[in-house]
Order: sequence, then C-alpha cells, then structure tokens
Amino acid sequence: MYIHNPNVALQSISKLVKKNGLFLFSSVNRFGPYSLLNASPPRLLLSGLFGKSSSFHGFGSTQLVQTMEQQGFRLTSPVVHSDFVSFVYPFNRSKKICVYDCMLADKLPAWLVNGFFLSLKKV
Repeated sequence: MYIHNPNVALQSISKLVKKNGLFLFSSVNRFGPYSLLNASPPRLLLSGLFGKSSSFHGFGSTQLVQTMEQQGFRLTSPVVHSDFVSFVYPFNRSKKICVYDCMLADKLPAWLVNGFFLSLKKV
C-alpha cells in the first residue's frame, strides 16, 4: 500500500464493506524483484525492510493474509501473484509477454513475484 498507516485504512474499509461483502485487494511484495531493484538503499531502509516508512508499506504474502484476517476478512480463493519481469523494459511493451509473465508468476514462489491479488469476504 502506498499509504502511511495500512491498518487504519483497512479498518475504514472494513467498516464500509458489509458482512459477506467482497473486497478485492492488491499489494506490492516488499521483498519482490521490483521493490528490490527499484529501491535505493535509503528507500530500502524506509520501506520497512529494516525500519518503518512514512509513505510506503509493502507486505509479504503471509503478513498480508494475517493483516486482512485481523480486520475481519477471509480469503475466498488462494492468493494470486501479480508478475515477475514484465515491469522491465522492453518486456513491459508487449501485452503477450505480460500475459505469459503473469501466468509464470503464479507458478513461482511468493518471494519471486512483485505483488499479490486477493479476493476477500467480510465475515
């Protein structure tokens, strides 16, 4: 999430979503290739790898699911991975490569992907 305090934001969202309502969510994998390749050392320090951030908060997949459960949501399907290398030029110029990249990402371990998509139900 590109917000200061994800828990406060999720608490607000939880209040808005009715019981059994659906919430679709995506998040950057703070340990994924995109985050690590595009982050300068000072940003890595601020991003939560070694400390807290004032503007960026990414999640690992396990932490993301736990955070959602704490806010009263349950997964309706497995966590889906976003992509692996389609953020890199020239891969990002080809729709076909991006589609295959997303299919590949779903077969990779969570630490190798750039983000996560979740389908959640309010309980």
